[in-house]
Amino acid sequence: PYTKKAIQSTFDEEGVNETLELAKHEDIDVDGRAELWLNELEKSMREAVRALTQASAEALIKDPPRGSWCLEQQAASGLLAARCAFTEEAESLLTDRGFVGTNELKRRQLVRINSVARRLKENHARHTFHKLQAFAAFEIEGRDAADSLIESVCASCEDFAWAARLRFYFENPAAIALEGVDAGRVVAEAALSRR
Repeated sequence: PYTKKAIQSTFDEEGVNETLELAKHEDIDVDGRAELWLNELEKSMREAVRALTQASAEALIKDPPRGSWCLEQQAASGLLAARCAFTEEAESLLTDRGFVGTNELKRRQLVRINSVARRLKENHARHTFHKLQAFAAFEIEGRDAADSLIESVCASCEDFAWAARLRFYFENPAAIALEGVDAGRVVAEAALSRR
């Protein structure tokens, strides 16, 4: 719900000009059959969003203050990149530190919440304020996830407490760090029951 509000506020406000350059608009021949060029347009739009999400993920890898990073991102692609980064970070902490990693995850989330909250106190246009609210809600969700993992004494990625959470992954995570390489689609996973 907070993502929808952030994206919708961008379209509701006059004078807001968030645009996204299509990946390959010169290849689209709009004089032909509509179903063909509309498919090409949709494909180009998907590629552009994928590239924007990859750029958001690349910027996030450098670990900037979260509030500053949020201001530079478009809501949808930034939130998707942040979700993938949260999954990767949590799994890394669980793998390397076990249960102690969940406490570190919570500490990092609190730092991020404070960073975004400081930016929320500044004077922003309405759409920027809503976008920051969406990022703050996501970071709070991450803190709550860390609390849940701590409460359930989660010590590994195989524990049901982690496996049952909705997790987001890039299909090709190594590609994010390499310039010019397509990071691929984002995939979401969650275990529905214990087996």
